[in-house]
Amino acid sequence: MNTPRCALVPMNVSCSRTDFQILISAQVLAPLERTKVYLGSRNCAAQEVGNNFRIQARFDTCGTESQRRNNTSVIVSVLYIDFSAPGLEDIHEYEVRCEPRRKEASVHLLSGSDWLGPYAATAEHLQEAPPREEVEALEGPVTMVAQDTSDIVFLGFCILAGVLMITAIVVLMLL
Repeated sequence: MNTPRCALVPMNVSCSRTDFQILISAQVLAPLERTKVYLGSRNCAAQEVGNNFRIQARFDTCGTESQRRNNTSVIVSVLYIDFSAPGLEDIHEYEVRCEPRRKEASVHLLSGSDWLGPYAATAEHLQEAPPREEVEALEGPVTMVAQDTSDIVFLGFCILAGVLMITAIVVLMLL
């Protein structure tokens, strides 16, 4: 007897200032083909990397669009996971959102059935996407994106100012 299962597919979604990265365990979606997992259009199908389906997409591709939400610029696209079988259309749609300034990504289920049928996995069998280090090890060297270091520089100046002030107080007390 089949039991109802959660329609949410576990995935790891991240973004930089220029692109999305989506990782989904191929084990969770077995036996789907990578072409059944795509961002925006079937032209942006997932790639198989190790035991994961991976989509790396620049913001200017794969149907992404810039929107204003709560006075913030966000980049939005739709991730499709096609569970359809002969005579049954079942395509899950997830909104993938990135706030580039903060490099924060989120994903929200837009539509899909409450049943995943043979593709579902119970929570104890779900496998999280591997840490980014493992993916990078499989892919080779990755170009690093410059990070905003202004907070670190500010904290460094504050610490330096504190040390100089304490030194000045100690010197004045010794005079």
